[in-house]
Amino acid sequence: MAVFFMASIPSQGMPSVLAASGVPSGVAAALVTNDPDLYRQWYLNRTQAFDAWSITQQYVQKRDVIVAVLDTGVDLDHPDLAASLWRNEGEIAGDELDNDGNSYIDDVQGWDFLLSKPDPRPKKEDQFSVEAINHGTIVAGIIAAQQDNAIGIAGVGYRIKIMPIRVLDSHGSGNTILLSQAIDYAVQNGADVINLSLVGEVVDPRLVSSIQSAFRSGVAIVAAAGNQQTSGVDLNVTPRYPVCDVEGVNRVIGVAAVDESNRRASFSNYGSNCIDIAAPGTNIYSTVWHKDGDPDLAEYFHGGWNGSSVAAPMVSATLAMMRAVAPTLSLPELYRALLMTAVNTNPAGQQYSDIGYGVLNSRAAVDKAIELSRVNPLRIIMAQGAGFEPLIVVKDKNGSLVSQFYAYTKSFRGGVAVATGDINGDGIPEIITAPLSRGGPHIRVFDVFGSLLLQFMAYDTAYRGGLSVAAADMNGDGAAEIVVSPLSGHQPQVRVFDSRGSKISEFMAYAASFLGGVRVAAGDVNHDHAGEIVTVPATGGGPHVRVFNSSGGLLSQFMAFDSRMRGGYFVAIGGGSSDRGDPILVVPERNDNVVLAMFDSSGAESNRFPLYPEIDDVEEASMINSGDFTGDGQKDIMMHQLSHGADITIFDIFGRVIDHVSFNGTNPDFKTIRFSFAFTR
Repeated sequence: MAVFFMASIPSQGMPSVLAASGVPSGVAAALVTNDPDLYRQWYLNRTQAFDAWSITQQYVQKRDVIVAVLDTGVDLDHPDLAASLWRNEGEIAGDELDNDGNSYIDDVQGWDFLLSKPDPRPKKEDQFSVEAINHGTIVAGIIAAQQDNAIGIAGVGYRIKIMPIRVLDSHGSGNTILLSQAIDYAVQNGADVINLSLVGEVVDPRLVSSIQSAFRSGVAIVAAAGNQQTSGVDLNVTPRYPVCDVEGVNRVIGVAAVDESNRRASFSNYGSNCIDIAAPGTNIYSTVWHKDGDPDLAEYFHGGWNGSSVAAPMVSATLAMMRAVAPTLSLPELYRALLMTAVNTNPAGQQYSDIGYGVLNSRAAVDKAIELSRVNPLRIIMAQGAGFEPLIVVKDKNGSLVSQFYAYTKSFRGGVAVATGDINGDGIPEIITAPLSRGGPHIRVFDVFGSLLLQFMAYDTAYRGGLSVAAADMNGDGAAEIVVSPLSGHQPQVRVFDSRGSKISEFMAYAASFLGGVRVAAGDVNHDHAGEIVTVPATGGGPHVRVFNSSGGLLSQFMAFDSRMRGGYFVAIGGGSSDRGDPILVVPERNDNVVLAMFDSSGAESNRFPLYPEIDDVEEASMINSGDFTGDGQKDIMMHQLSHGADITIFDIFGRVIDHVSFNGTNPDFKTIRFSFAFTR
């Protein structure tokens, strides 16, 4: 069992700034707050936190942005922290039941992993140090002390929630087993950032695995560099963990401390292999644990704290604000925005690489996150097919992981269908999932990082034949509706649902006696600025394409191929641009020399071309989709053979190959997995 120690605080006392009165003239707060001790927080001005607040407050947040503080515990009753604490809405306090099914009973405000109790407050045990029992509350205050409440201080982060998790005892020690479990807990319960103001000398494979899992889930991890009482350690020579990545992949943001002159603090560890960025870490004023009647805990606030432990939470708070303003950025993109905006101080005699890219600039980092998010990056959503876990993997165009999560219970093996659409009209596409087979008619809607936003049953709960799902704005109100159809063993009844999961309409796509299933696509095929629904048989039918309005009114129908063909078909909408609407794309699910046919809304054929002319016989199914892969504002045609894992071929409307992208290289196991795909910008 590897022992961890929190990053030490080498000195503690009241800083000289406390002798000042009033707000120094150098503090020009862009967002004025009435927190009386603001003038004691020199680091807010240095990191340009005031400007970062002004930017962040302009963005409406769909959900709380959460920083998990894995530490010695947080004072849950502190008047400057109480309003900033995360609350587990799925749990009922005190009923001794695991209401939300996360294996932790009554964890309304976090968890104490040392005592296995739902009370993440600090504990004053027989062996304690004042620094240790206050440590978690100090960190929490730096991140998220409530602004503009006429009490004490203001956190670096604007309206951030703290998830308190106790993993270190009252002397500041813990172990990697509990730390690993705590990281898993934070990820499972929706943390966006995990702050680790702790450091140890031993690497543990379990901890490495938990960090890898958090990174794959899009959760940022920030770790303190650690300190020595006299001179910091060169981490390139003597690595510490978890600040140093084991495999050379930058999953953890390592933070060193600088002083008020922007020079590396003498006590702070350093090293280009482990440190990404630096932040103020001397004379820091923050919240402390208060307990009535205890002379050791008489204060609410205290200053003079030094260490990388108090530098790391400033970076965590900044990453949280970046996530608030740019929720669609992948974690590597978020890290990139943070690091490329660091201030290069590079004083004479100090190697710049010793403290990473430079000193934290919260305003510039938030600005850069917004800028990168406006590039409108492509997102490829891959869902594992039948026989595999219901894992959703979200990647960017380069194959870098954005997030991954389970659409349904991990044991489900029926496969998952995916679609994308802006269901709530906020300008950010959501991910819609449905079982491909064996599962109930369970529709779920997630954001790009796997937070569940909506779920409902599209048909009778006894139905187990799988679903096809699509999404488009059917009425021109700026929000997409969800279109669902059964894939087998059910009447060909198409249903349309709104953003609340309420049924808007339903209709029969074919004769009620046809039980071969229906695949659906949705989009504006006739340029009337509202969506239409296009259907094809899923199995056992002819190439019969039908076009409906959102109420089920039949607009047109036609045969895409020889009417004698029997089988299943894939359908998509898009490919190029037209003032007559987006074209309808149809391809046989299985056929020799697979051909794609393109039609307008009336059924007039505009093009037809072979997809894989170099292959004589495509025995496995091929799936079609469309999306703006190239970023030119026009939808491209994307095909993949289900037997080829995560290989995608991109065509233009004339059948010319634009690009061929393989995501198999990011995970060799992908070649053996059947995927369904969706794309979004």
